[in-house]
Amino acid sequence: MKKLSFVLLALTYIVFFLANQTGSSQSFTNDPHARAYRVFDELKSQSLNSPLYQDQGPEEITYLLEIAKVMNKHKIDISNWSMYAREDVGKVENFHQYKEEVTKYRNLFPDFSWEETREDGLFKSVGAYENTEALIKEQIKFVAYPHKDHYKTYLIYIVSGDNWSNEKMHLLSKTYQLKIGKLFDKYPLIFSCINGQTSDNMEGVLYNQALKILSEFSANPIEALQEEAFVSVSAYNENWKNNIPGINGEMNIQIALRNNGLDGSTTVVIGTPIITSEY
Repeated sequence: MKKLSFVLLALTYIVFFLANQTGSSQSFTNDPHARAYRVFDELKSQSLNSPLYQDQGPEEITYLLEIAKVMNKHKIDISNWSMYAREDVGKVENFHQYKEEVTKYRNLFPDFSWEETREDGLFKSVGAYENTEALIKEQIKFVAYPHKDHYKTYLIYIVSGDNWSNEKMHLLSKTYQLKIGKLFDKYPLIFSCINGQTSDNMEGVLYNQALKILSEFSANPIEALQEEAFVSVSAYNENWKNNIPGINGEMNIQIALRNNGLDGSTTVVIGTPIITSEY
């Protein structure tokens, strides 16, 4: 458990630090969701089989709407949002079987543009679709990696956007549920996140500001990481179902604040159950 909690907190700090240093959403790794994959590895033996995940539904959209409402109340301008779902699919014996699976996904989503790569024994197919009218991007990733005498596979679905409106999110709900239903045999573990920024530095200690925002969710702090210009707090909201284990109990919401220095702004990221989205 101690290892898990360290990963959750250190993960967020590293992502924030590198994003601040480079200004690039892709700088952390060639596959920015690899960090989320590492978190999934930590969690799946403890959480993915929990009954808590078997009755998830459109709550994820509701969680995002609640986060957006709180950010607006605190005058935090939303810059982007994302929802990320992943599920272990199973195994394939060889590249031919892998291609058969890829063909299945291609046929399910013919409007997506697909690219395939093969490197160091790992096969990856990525389908992408951009709704230019709604300014929403979607990605489907199907990956196979060597394991003993076969290949293990997992599937990722990502939906994201650079602008926000409650109306758009309500419309997205049906599309999102349809895609989830087509892609996954079971309901996957889903991570949701909103990234925003204030025009001014928040007054007072960052940790106290984080607690003030968390109080809007009636969330109880579980653990925290504090630096001079950065703070990350993990907490528990008893009204949300997507819990994961922490060293001091269950958690399902995480907030991170960072002072951006000379420009006088503060970056605020809120995610559930933790922050894993790219920014």
